[in-house]
Amino acid sequence: GTVGAAIVLLAMAALALLLRSKVMGFGLLWFIVTITPVALITPRPGYVIYVPAVGFGLYFGEFINIFVQKVADSKRTPAIARSRPPFA
Repeated sequence: GTVGAAIVLLAMAALALLLRSKVMGFGLLWFIVTITPVALITPRPGYVIYVPAVGFGLYFGEFINIFVQKVADSKRTPAIARSRPPFA
C-alpha cells in the first residue's frame, strides 16, 4: 500500500541522485506534485493519471538514455583501458 509506494519513490529518488540527473529528479518531482491532488479526490476513471504520467515518462526516458550512453561508452573503450592497473 502506502508504505510500498513510499519505498519505491525513495528508491527512485536515490537513483536520480546517484546518477546526478536533473531530468530524472524533475520527472519524479512532477509526478509527486501532480499525483497528490488526484490522490485526495474520490476515485474516478483513469484519465486523471495522464498529467502525472508525463513525470514518469521523463524519469524513465532519461534513465534509458543514461543506460544506453553508458553501454555505448563501454563498447568504445577497449577492455584494457577499463581494467584496473595491476599494482594500483
